[in-house]
Amino acid sequence: MIKNKFIILAGVVGAIAGTIVGLWFGMFLGGNFFQNVSFMGMSGYELFGNVGIITGAILGCYIGIHIVKKPKQNT
Repeated sequence: MIKNKFIILAGVVGAIAGTIVGLWFGMFLGGNFFQNVSFMGMSGYELFGNVGIITGAILGCYIGIHIVKKPKQNT
């Protein structure tokens, strides 16, 4: 039971960290390289910041959970 709570906590912490990194990375890319791209009324750093938040949260949660889970060793 404690291990399950630890895995959930790792996923949440990973998602938060991934959100922050994804926001920063998306805004960096959108502001410097993709200034003329527009979608749904947003352009540049606004658009890629939102994409970075979503992508970072998903990847951060996935990585956080898989770092905590230990693979079964075949001995």
